[in-house]
Amino acid sequence: MAVNINGATLTSENNAVSITNNSIKGLSFDSTNGIPTRSVRPAFRATDSRGWTNWSSAAWNTWIANTCTYNQGNCYSTSTGRFTAPVTGVYWFMHNTYAQKYTATTNSSYNHPHFIVNGSQTARTASSTTPYRLRGRTYYSSSYSFDNQVNEIFRLTAGDYVNVYVYSNSALRFYGGYSVFAGGLIS
Repeated sequence: MAVNINGATLTSENNAVSITNNSIKGLSFDSTNGIPTRSVRPAFRATDSRGWTNWSSAAWNTWIANTCTYNQGNCYSTSTGRFTAPVTGVYWFMHNTYAQKYTATTNSSYNHPHFIVNGSQTARTASSTTPYRLRGRTYYSSSYSFDNQVNEIFRLTAGDYVNVYVYSNSALRFYGGYSVFAGGLIS
């Protein structure tokens, strides 16, 4: 049996309930244990099909993943590296960078991966004087490889977008196939 409430359809299926709007099932409850599930929730996982890519020294670099393993809701752009929030809510993001320094650079090198919201490094900062959070400072020599991971939760308004920026104090490069940008709506 189905009931229409202001355009949304409430349906009983296999001793469970589901809510559908515009032919999209937005919420259902598992009939076995009553756990609510959503069939459509914006989420993505992107990586880069290229091998080693250079970062500019002593500069902020936009990290753009050009391949999506999934892109539910089509919210991540492989051309701009942006995730754009389709609805207002709380979102979780993760970025992992696999990088390597050049042999000619200083031994004391570091990078700062972080997320920026709507193109601003100061909109959501760690402090009033630091537009990033220190994620990794590594003393390494030759062509030693390292990785950094950053996780963050943001409350976004529909239309807000998130990019990954990485600051590198010396000539570094990242390996796209081992680096990831992922996230999605959690609430």
